[in-house]
Amino acid sequence: MNHDPNEFPAYNEPLPPTPYGQSTPPAVPSGPPPVIGWYKAYAAFMAVMYLLCVIGGVLMFSYANFVVAGSRGTTPAEIKIQAVLLIIVGIVLFIAYVVALILPKSSGAWIYHIVMIAIGLTSCCLWPATIPLIIAWLKPQTQQFFGRTDAFTPRPNDPNSPPPPIPHA
Repeated sequence: MNHDPNEFPAYNEPLPPTPYGQSTPPAVPSGPPPVIGWYKAYAAFMAVMYLLCVIGGVLMFSYANFVVAGSRGTTPAEIKIQAVLLIIVGIVLFIAYVVALILPKSSGAWIYHIVMIAIGLTSCCLWPATIPLIIAWLKPQTQQFFGRTDAFTPRPNDPNSPPPPIPHA
């Protein structure tokens, strides 16, 4: 077996210095990041869940007397109030998740989607889906897909930007 010690010639060569504030632009992916498909599945699932809440609220309102018969200490009026609240919240969130499915990609849409993921974070039952979603959503590739590239360009006069590198002697 012939082993060439210089098999990878660029391996031992130092990288050329890059001046502060200048970097090579990141490679633009050919399509959307994989998290987009997972997010759309999440948003569709949540839209269906809230549609079921609306249907359940309507049934609960319609059959309040039967619901009261199966529970103690509640009145039909209390059941109807709970049903109305369930219907209102269900309609609002159903519309919000349907809108999430049809929004065009933009910087504002990225923020809207992160809010929709955060709503799912309020239920620990959804954590296995929402925690990986939010981690992937915050990645630079996803943000760049939505046109949020200004968040990654260093600003030389910004007091919060990192200091320039220390020159070597």
